[in-house]
Amino acid sequence: MTETAKHILATFQYFDIFDYPLTKEEVHDFLWSCVPRSRGDIEKELEDLIVSGSLEKKYAFYFLLGRENIVEVRRSKDWILEKKLKVARRAVKILRFVPYIRAVFLCNQFTVSTRDESDVDVVIVSAQKRIWVVRFFSILLLALTRMRIQKKQRRDKICLSFFVSVDDLNMSKLSIEEPDIYLIYWTKLLLPLFDPYDTQKYFIKQNKKWIEKFLGRGLKLKDVPDVVKVFDNVFSRGVRNFFEKAWSGRYGDTVQYQLKEMQYKKIQAKGLELNDAEKKVIVNDGMLKFHENDRRLQYKKDWEQRCRT
Repeated sequence: MTETAKHILATFQYFDIFDYPLTKEEVHDFLWSCVPRSRGDIEKELEDLIVSGSLEKKYAFYFLLGRENIVEVRRSKDWILEKKLKVARRAVKILRFVPYIRAVFLCNQFTVSTRDESDVDVVIVSAQKRIWVVRFFSILLLALTRMRIQKKQRRDKICLSFFVSVDDLNMSKLSIEEPDIYLIYWTKLLLPLFDPYDTQKYFIKQNKKWIEKFLGRGLKLKDVPDVVKVFDNVFSRGVRNFFEKAWSGRYGDTVQYQLKEMQYKKIQAKGLELNDAEKKVIVNDGMLKFHENDRRLQYKKDWEQRCRT
């Protein structure tokens, strides 16, 4: 078996964990290999793997032998993704009023991992030294509009568990064990839903070299159609600009400090293990990550076991 074929199968073994068959374009885009491969080489290897019985194909989708059922699983998810996108867009239209917000990305492999019963996970990017301000007002606005996730109600709610400052966008620091395959594809599959300051350009710059070590095509976020994106309007931009000017300089630093103190006490009261070795919960002035149920290690073990067997 060629090296390209091995890389293709390793890619399928990962996405099969999530019942997600791939098109040939996705195989090219997601190929688990530090060496770029041409579309022609990949298409030839895909056909050879079908002939050898390692892969099967139905419609435009390729999948591991005996996994034909996941094609319908993926096709049936279209309406779920559409519903979740509507929820996310409604929330982002509210979040765009938050002072110092710079971007909102859909995350947790949105197109791959989303289920009907799931919430909607987002990454919110703040301006430098204003992450606590952004978190406070994001939580406040979505709580007032009943869009924030609650203990007894998660479906179709927004999970505000990841905030990051625009100057701290290097995701490789979150790696637990290299290769942290879930984190790598998590980064690759971020969807920029609201990006008035072209933050994704800085995000790609800070993560490009790290991603290229594992994915042949490097890091290029998926293009989101304009009809799906949320854009600023005169009102939202005006509100943000007003508060950002009013809270600039030392006064803004005071607001940031006060909101940090208030929120930090609440976080401590929950008894979370902060800045733990597995990087489930990170609390600092550049990143606020609250993923107590972080399953990256389990996904990595599952994938490695699949590849071995």
